[in-house]
Amino acid sequence: MCVACRERQPKKQLIRIVNNKDRGILVDLTGKVSGKGAYICKEEACLEKIQKTNFLSAFFEQSVDEKIYHDLGEAIKFERNAKSI
Repeated sequence: MCVACRERQPKKQLIRIVNNKDRGILVDLTGKVSGKGAYICKEEACLEKIQKTNFLSAFFEQSVDEKIYHDLGEAIKFERNAKSI
């Protein structure tokens, strides 16, 4: 389920953000990195919502670097471009 819009979708249609003990918070495109995870739709509106509300910082109970939001944006753009091909 997307943490922003609360819509249920198959995991393959979502992007996972994970807090890994060794690597910290990162975008997990494989869905296999161990740690506490949250899922987001591949929609810019959902990214904007979690960024505006600072959802990830509250969810992971720590500060989230702006690079994570940048990486999410890049993953969403990549998926959108892949669909149009």
